[in-house]
Amino acid sequence: MTTRSVPSTVDAHVRVSLNNTETAGQSWDDYRAALGPDAVGGAVLVGSPDAAETQALLEFATKTDEVVAAAVWEDVTAYDVGERLDSLMASPKFR
Repeated sequence: MTTRSVPSTVDAHVRVSLNNTETAGQSWDDYRAALGPDAVGGAVLVGSPDAAETQALLEFATKTDEVVAAAVWEDVTAYDVGERLDSLMASPKFR
């Protein structure tokens, strides 16, 4: 069994904009700057029911060490839900 280190303080619900538009909310950089460098050891990104955002969040989470997980949405009534979930679960940060 593999043991994984979990930061001592995790922000469990972080909504950030990855597309840097003024109406989309705060960026990841703004979030980190507001907290300070040692405020939290990790964050869980929370997505919306948008397929493009789901993919973007998982890709961002995979390459960002401070993100410990991404809580994302998927349409469980879709005819290809199994394939969609398999694709999402391929990310090491999918939760």
